[in-house]
Amino acid sequence: MIDLSLHILDVASNAFKAQASLVKITIKENSTTIQIWIEDNGCGMSQEVLSQVTNPFYTSRTTRKVGLGLPLFKQTCEQTGGFLEITSQINQGTMVHALMYKNHIDAIPMGNLAESLFVLIMNPYNCDVAFEMNFEDPNKTPFVLDTREIKEVLDGVALTENAVSIWLKEYIEKELL
Repeated sequence: MIDLSLHILDVASNAFKAQASLVKITIKENSTTIQIWIEDNGCGMSQEVLSQVTNPFYTSRTTRKVGLGLPLFKQTCEQTGGFLEITSQINQGTMVHALMYKNHIDAIPMGNLAESLFVLIMNPYNCDVAFEMNFEDPNKTPFVLDTREIKEVLDGVALTENAVSIWLKEYIEKELL
């Protein structure tokens, strides 16, 4: 993956396949590190599966013999001196916690986080997304977005409605770019 936003998109998309109704993404940035938490309330993984998910030659898919998303994310973190931790319980969900050192020569950029978040929100699985970004600048207010709150305000109007999706995309870009 060429940037962190694509790793976030990949991991969060796994939650849709795990039948999650909610994905929470939290990003905390300071002068030296970026930490990312991606948590879902999906079907979770057994300890046996959990022990294999960062092995590139393991996948639960039947359409191919490799699964590169989590192994590549782990490599991205570790090549900066950071880590990737995954915890999961059957019928309770999964949490991925990543830490990367920003100033390391092998650190990759954040990328287009606004676009990745927008794609996640427009998912066809009716899965809600709660997002929080805490910026390095302590004077900048954290950006918080929760589709459950937006849906409540919209009172039955779909997020995919053209006017709503245009507004949402512009709002996210304004806050994150």
